Amino acid sequence: MGKRYYCDFCDKSIPNNTQAVKKHNEGSQHQAIRNSFYSKYKNLETILEEEREKNPCVKFFSHGYCNFGELCRSSHRTQEQKQYLEDLYRLECHKKVKLEQEKRKNSTPKKMKIMCEKYLSECLNNKELLAIENYLPKYFIPKKLKILNLPFLPPSLAPPNFKDFINYEPNSWTGAPN
Repeated sequence: MGKRYYCDFCDKSIPNNTQAVKKHNEGSQHQAIRNSFYSKYKNLETILEEEREKNPCVKFFSHGYCNFGELCRSSHRTQEQKQYLEDLYRLECHKKVKLEQEKRKNSTPKKMKIMCEKYLSECLNNKELLAIENYLPKYFIPKKLKILNLPFLPPSLAPPNFKDFINYEPNSWTGAPN
């Protein structure tokens, strides 16, 4: 038996060929199940925009039901329900604006100025340190000596300090006299 395609929405398996899968995905039953699944995850703004564009479903409001269900192109919500959605959306927008205002209050210009000065001073200090570190040669103590933690290392093994290089004049190794 050949491989089969399993549709998670419909909980069905069909032959795994392009035509069968395409036919299944374009079917009304698959579309209805797929739309009902994704409608759960729509945000309030999207639902409200869709409802504004739809006209009231005549069959739903006259008979109390509609054969198309969620696939219906018309709205099944009453004016009160639409108004309730509008109010919820306004409330959500109002909360977002309040949160944004609180964030702006908490980050006053004075605090921002202090933060900028602190950041700039740290950056400058880091740049100066990097310039010094890049200028000086890098020396490392062997791991065995670090483990021993000897307090007085011979001068040849002690790592140099910045002060050691202030009055330092390197010797010429080319053999030319100074």
